[in-house]
Amino acid sequence: MINLIILHLFLLGEDKVISGGTSFLMEKVPIASLTPYRLSFSAKVDGPGNFEDSPQLEYLFMNADKAKMGRKMAGWKIIFYDSLGREIKLHYASFWKCVFSKKIKLYNDEFYTPDGAAFLSVEFAPGEIEDKVCVSSPVLKKIDTSMILNLNPEFKLGPYNYSGIGQLSGGKMMVTEEGVTKLDLRNGWAVGNHIPVRPGENLQISVSATGFKKMGAVLKFNYYNTEGNEISRDRANLRIPQGEEKVLSYDFIVPDNANSIKIILGGAVYNWIKLERILK
Repeated sequence: MINLIILHLFLLGEDKVISGGTSFLMEKVPIASLTPYRLSFSAKVDGPGNFEDSPQLEYLFMNADKAKMGRKMAGWKIIFYDSLGREIKLHYASFWKCVFSKKIKLYNDEFYTPDGAAFLSVEFAPGEIEDKVCVSSPVLKKIDTSMILNLNPEFKLGPYNYSGIGQLSGGKMMVTEEGVTKLDLRNGWAVGNHIPVRPGENLQISVSATGFKKMGAVLKFNYYNTEGNEISRDRANLRIPQGEEKVLSYDFIVPDNANSIKIILGGAVYNWIKLERILK
């Protein structure tokens, strides 16, 4: 069990207000490499950028990275540095992160630190010149992935939190009538973020999903070396009949020279996805 380590990024109770046209970069804090963390903070946005009650919220959020398709939204970015304080240029995509409510809300962001990371900082910025973002009480914690390796496996962080997902096309989080968040990939696909693994270890990937396409749900994974280059691929043929809900799993061994893995999903509505170590 990983002990939780809490790092206060600035004094509790001290609100930071960032005006439009500027950004705020927190001081660097020490971190461990290839380690899962959760960043939590409270925030709100004053000005035209609060879209929580707008019928366009989903559209604006899903297009927040496309400048020509929607209004730029307030948000944050995590920046990693090596032991010499040099910024680490990430070789993978990270899903966009938005603040969109005029009410103070708790935001969570779960992520793995990249190989060689020794420090991180967080940059907050309003979306447009008319906006102001108020941020308070940010806290960074190590989280436990000793058994389940992928982040946010049951999507309990909510419909506007894509922690663990790096790329998305034609899909989205959905909320059922019972208030449960699921990943809807009936007409799309998602690519997860890099998950650190060790060559030769035994892993199992399992999903609970409702099938949509006749050929079954898509479940693939790509392996990467320490430089971030893809070295091999694998695929699990999960036959989830159209309209049926099933739990299926696939066991495999991490190949030589693999430093991380990315999961690729599609063709179903997913209740949860779990990548777990098999202890032998």
